[in-house]
Amino acid sequence: MIKKESSLFKNVQLFSSLSDQELQQITDTIRIRSFKKHETILHEEDTNEYMYTILSGKVKAVQTNEDGKERGQNQNLLHV
Repeated sequence: MIKKESSLFKNVQLFSSLSDQELQQITDTIRIRSFKKHETILHEEDTNEYMYTILSGKVKAVQTNEDGKERGQNQNLLHV
């Protein structure tokens, strides 16, 4: 697990306008995780009680069918 530091989020556009105190309040409540290549981060049916911010790397967003196979060509690849 990466050490929680507000400086990690200062370059994230969503948080960039926050003061150091506001940023610290947010970072006190977050959990930073790393994921391995091809590891699933979340499923479509998961609850929306969490927010994910990608600090570095690539994330591929896909929908799967009942058999777990990727559906359609409408896939999104996010690079950070």
